Amino acid sequence: MLTESPTATPGISGTMPLVMTVPEAALLLGMSRRRCYRAVEADAIPNMRVGRRIMIPTARLLAQLGLPLDDIAWAAEPTTTAPRPSVGEGPVAS
Repeated sequence: MLTESPTATPGISGTMPLVMTVPEAALLLGMSRRRCYRAVEADAIPNMRVGRRIMIPTARLLAQLGLPLDDIAWAAEPTTTAPRPSVGEGPVAS
């Protein structure tokens, strides 16, 4: 999610999606949607098409900008969850 934070790099929160839309990239870069679409068309911004949608790979964009990738938690990382109970361990239905 993109947020505004005066103490962090502008537009970057602790968790970033693996890919973002052109309007999200425009917000992150502080430019208009139209200018961002033009930069994508000129291949100035890394992009890929998924059907008719244009997606921006977040890591490639941040690397192109020279921003560190080490402190970013990626939204698609697996989360730790409680182990599922084995058969017969769960509550008994009556």
